[in-house]
Amino acid sequence: MKGSYLRNAADMKGAGRSPVFTRLTEGGQLLIWAMRQWMVAMLQRRCVPVSVMRSFETVGGARVFRSMTAMVLLAARDADRPLLIHPPCREELSADEERIAEVLAALRRGSITAARVHLCALIDDEPSAALQRHAQIVADCFRCAGLPVGIEGPVEWQAPATNR
Repeated sequence: MKGSYLRNAADMKGAGRSPVFTRLTEGGQLLIWAMRQWMVAMLQRRCVPVSVMRSFETVGGARVFRSMTAMVLLAARDADRPLLIHPPCREELSADEERIAEVLAALRRGSITAARVHLCALIDDEPSAALQRHAQIVADCFRCAGLPVGIEGPVEWQAPATNR
């Protein structure tokens, strides 16, 4: 993959409101951190760090990692634009990262309708059965591990200072 479906936001300036990474629940932080690590590895054509795989052992191991990978690739393929996934060091969430967390939070609560609405907003189309299935597997694995996925409390965000 040459980044045609995924966009690394390392060089993009933050615009508008964006929740910060630390507002994510523990499960949300694990999910977004793993997606970011995976994205960097894909773009650099290298293996995903062992630390990512080890972190997923408590949540479902290879099964959840495969479904997370499939979920992101399917969403990226089906979206009308490249998905925006920030690099691991960014504090704020992209709108796409936030939407993915919302999808999984809704599925974890058992709200399939809300999850479908978030998926439609993410890809600007009806989600495929495969995308919904992999998102459900990820949500189920996080639920079984007792890790909530979502954003806690009201979002207060300030745009990063620009160097002038």
